Amino acid sequence: MTISVRLALPCDAAALHNIRMSVRENRLSRPDILSEASYQPYIESGCCWVVVTEKRIAGFAALDIADRSVWALFVAPDWEGCGIGKKLHETLVIAAAAAGLKNIRLATEAGSRAAGFYEAAGWKYVGQVGKSSEEVYELQLVPV
Repeated sequence: MTISVRLALPCDAAALHNIRMSVRENRLSRPDILSEASYQPYIESGCCWVVVTEKRIAGFAALDIADRSVWALFVAPDWEGCGIGKKLHETLVIAAAAAGLKNIRLATEAGSRAAGFYEAAGWKYVGQVGKSSEEVYELQLVPV
């Protein structure tokens, strides 16, 4: 399977939201705080990417340049383990470095597969998010 990444389009927001709501780990404790409109600022800024497989979106990633953070990186449950997350990760790391960022951060559920994924990709644990079960990771970037 060839994995290709493209910039997300405004019409992709519903698919992105469906993926975010369907994940098995890193589920939102308050899903009502996120809507399809929540994705638009990242799409409009050109910092949101999707992978399309079999004519549907199988995963997406969004980078918050101002906050120097990964806002989202999610793969549809039925596409996990196919390399989609790795390709999206590579895309957002390249984009962050190209934007001149020296490092980026993200928060993910402690002990999750995502935490292991990020650690394997070189991210370093830097702390806990308050009293929650989320951990903060940071990645040092090489300028492009």
